[in-house]
Amino acid sequence: MAQSPGHYSRDQAHTSAASATHIYTREAKAQPLTAPAVKITAAFGLRECPKVVELLAHEDLDVRQQALLVLCEVFGRPDRIATALRAGAVPDLLRLASDPDETCRVRASLALSKLAEDANGKEALLSGGACAACVVCLRDACAAVRANGYTTLVVLSRSVRGVDAVCEADAVISLLCDKAKEETDEDVRGLALKLLYQVLGQRSGEALREAQRCGAVNVSTELLGSSVASVREGAAATLCKLTFNEAGKQFAIKADCVRALCGLLGDKYWRVRSNAAAALMSIAIDDAGKNATIEAGGVPGLIKLLRDRERLVKISAMKAIATVSAHPAAREMFMASKPCVDALTAVAADADDEVLSRNARIAKEVVEWKP
Repeated sequence: MAQSPGHYSRDQAHTSAASATHIYTREAKAQPLTAPAVKITAAFGLRECPKVVELLAHEDLDVRQQALLVLCEVFGRPDRIATALRAGAVPDLLRLASDPDETCRVRASLALSKLAEDANGKEALLSGGACAACVVCLRDACAAVRANGYTTLVVLSRSVRGVDAVCEADAVISLLCDKAKEETDEDVRGLALKLLYQVLGQRSGEALREAQRCGAVNVSTELLGSSVASVREGAAATLCKLTFNEAGKQFAIKADCVRALCGLLGDKYWRVRSNAAAALMSIAIDDAGKNATIEAGGVPGLIKLLRDRERLVKISAMKAIATVSAHPAAREMFMASKPCVDALTAVAADADDEVLSRNARIAKEVVEWKP
């Protein structure tokens, strides 16, 4: 007998829902789709990092890019960094930091900067010759790659061994001087100055002499007028080291560096004020530097810094005052300033901060000295 639409047969009506589900889940189905190679399935335990490191050499560009992204996330934990290092991650990262693909270079250089922050990673990078590879990154057309390269080298150069490793790279000092002058990205320029500042501390002094020959004093003096605070801060700090020896002081005086530094004593960023006062102290050790400071109006600026909120600014100002006061004319100007004498007297009597108090006493003794 024919059934009207919407009715079920007797067998259909008595089929349970459980039976239908059983048939559906166990019926013959087509083969599942193969996951794309670029989709990296998470591994666990000891195979997690080695698996990702192996994919850094994959023939597919997309896979290499994805593996680098995963590795940057993995490097957030020290235990995973140690596992990746045992799997040989450093040589692959150094190779990919110079890869023709920009994305690979950005991610590989970022991974290197993360490695540098870890103790085991830093040791592996220094032992694996990473400084030379990172110096190559400084010439990259991509600003992100350059920034990552600078960041890595800045961290590595915090140690004596790291400074020597960076200075061993081919023509690195002249490169840093050129980059500080020609860099188009202001944030990256600040990193270049920071790295130059740190490598100038090389114990042999060769880096300092090479920088002076490359015109680093003139470059830093020009950058004191930058509109970016980090660049002004880095330029003033670099001048502190560039003027460590007598030759550097003479270069700075001839470049009219003192006048620019005196103008920064009133900068709204306290690190700039502190570094400017410290650089003036270094240059004013030379008698010509004292004369230049007086002529540039540096004395009133140093007196004003004695009331600064920041402790380091006051310390730098006191050191500069003690140095410049060896000049009779400067000493008379400091003695004639009641705010200067009162500030030095008050800080010298403060027993809560021995360092600040000691610097105030020294400055006060020099200012009040009479032949």
